[in-house]
Amino acid sequence: MNMRIMLTILCLMIAATASAKQFNCLDLPFGEDLAAYDGFIQYMEKDGVAYHNYTGACRLPSHKYGPVSLVYATVDGKLYAEIALLFKIDEEVGRALLNEAFGPMAKEYQDGDWKVGVWKDTKKDLTLKAKRNIKTGISKYVYYYNPLKEQLNKQKKEQDVTETFTE
Repeated sequence: MNMRIMLTILCLMIAATASAKQFNCLDLPFGEDLAAYDGFIQYMEKDGVAYHNYTGACRLPSHKYGPVSLVYATVDGKLYAEIALLFKIDEEVGRALLNEAFGPMAKEYQDGDWKVGVWKDTKKDLTLKAKRNIKTGISKYVYYYNPLKEQLNKQKKEQDVTETFTE
């Protein structure tokens, strides 16, 4: 009898492990249910957006240039955004990495001490907004899925998620 229970538990554990999808931080599953992926821990919810740390392996090209902190945001459980804080990455290196990954910058402007660049991926309906503080050299970006951003706007809960991340 004990052997039968142990085998049942083992089968359930294998089935649970097999059902989880592998998360790839280089190919983000925007709009998908984040609960389908292992390794996420929600640490905060604010204004309709839940914030998660990822405990699995993730290596972005920017990691070789300095420390990078990553956070993933969801709306109604679906992946909405990747938010990053980068410490002291060279401006030209950062711009080259973004242009290589996302194509040419769509828009650039100054907002106080922040230089801001915007990249758009119209095929996947994604936007990347990067900010670099001209005094401290710290950069941050939010890479988000436009349909979920529009959903937040409709709910009148729009916010700059990079500001929430760095409060």
